[in-house]
Amino acid sequence: MVLSDLKNNLDKENLLNTIGLQSYKSSLVPAIAFFGVGVLVGAGIGLLFAPQTGQELRNDLMGRVDELKKYATDRSAPSSSARSGVNATADISPS
Repeated sequence: MVLSDLKNNLDKENLLNTIGLQSYKSSLVPAIAFFGVGVLVGAGIGLLFAPQTGQELRNDLMGRVDELKKYATDRSAPSSSARSGVNATADISPS
């Protein structure tokens, strides 16, 4: 390739090709997008074919959310034995 050809074809692909390189296009973003769409479609189809009415499904989901909240609250609060141990050590005054 001579300089006059390079001047006429001044784009990224030609410049990279001139120095023996090529551009690389990542396929990760479209793969993640297709995966996300597949998850949403699968969840929608699963809800459509569920053997429950809409009201039963909503009640079931609300019950599971309430159980999860209770579980998270129980896990985040210190246990009663740990609290009593802290109170017992707090009552001891140094001599």
